[in-house]
Amino acid sequence: GFGIKGDWKTDEVHVDTAGWMETKAFKFGENEEFSAQAGAYARYFNEPLLVGGRKYAGVALKGGYAAEKLTANVATDMQIIRHGGENTFAYEAAADATYTINDNGKAGVNVYSVYDKAALGPVVYSKGVKLDAKAWANYNFDFDGTKLETTAYVDVRDILTDERTFEVKATEKLTLDKVVLEFSETWGYFSTTIFDPYTLKAYAFTLTAKATYTAEKFEAWASLDSLTFGKFEIGSESVSVLMLGASCGIKSTKIIENAEIGATYKGFGFNKIFDNEVAESVITKGAIEAYAKIAF
Repeated sequence: GFGIKGDWKTDEVHVDTAGWMETKAFKFGENEEFSAQAGAYARYFNEPLLVGGRKYAGVALKGGYAAEKLTANVATDMQIIRHGGENTFAYEAAADATYTINDNGKAGVNVYSVYDKAALGPVVYSKGVKLDAKAWANYNFDFDGTKLETTAYVDVRDILTDERTFEVKATEKLTLDKVVLEFSETWGYFSTTIFDPYTLKAYAFTLTAKATYTAEKFEAWASLDSLTFGKFEIGSESVSVLMLGASCGIKSTKIIENAEIGATYKGFGFNKIFDNEVAESVITKGAIEAYAKIAF
């Protein structure tokens, strides 16, 4: 393909032109389990602030593997930018793999990386190399009609910097005859520089839980919306926080024809802050809401 656009104002001509190509997706291997594809492009454009214009050249590569239990993909875009007599380089890459354990579960990993160093007019900025990775798994159990669905992952972002984020999360859903129990546990950490030399570090553990009971004519639920313990550090100072939120409700579409009636209690909250061994508590009592939805 090829494209061009531009405008002519007084003695200046502004132009933006690009050409590109890509191959088809090639498949090979004994069972064509491997695939590959490539592309390339070139671009030139000039603007009033871009003395001499800017030139781009880039390539993109993509590969894959697909077997009975394992699939994997990798892709990358690489780019060279020439401006003001200097070349700058940038890339973006991603890879993933998924393994099918059996009909009940899978596991996998995802990796993402980008390097961004680009010239903006006379200014050159660099974000450095960003690297993220995530490992995950899910598995479903069936015990004579009692079902347990589980998921878990470990997610790390900005691995190569001091401002990385780390999160571990697991969820469980247990389905009995008329009762469904759902749980979620999350542990996380992040660090960020507010201004040198002050760095904010935060740690948090959060638990959520919900029980739902479904009867012939109504459904009732109770929920621990969040039980969180967190700690924040700035230099040698630290603050700890304990937070709790809960709600419950009941509803029915069977008692009155063409109508849903129900009641909820939500908004209860409890916050406790520990600062240098001084505790301060805040309690939110919440509110009760009764409602009816009628269809005519």
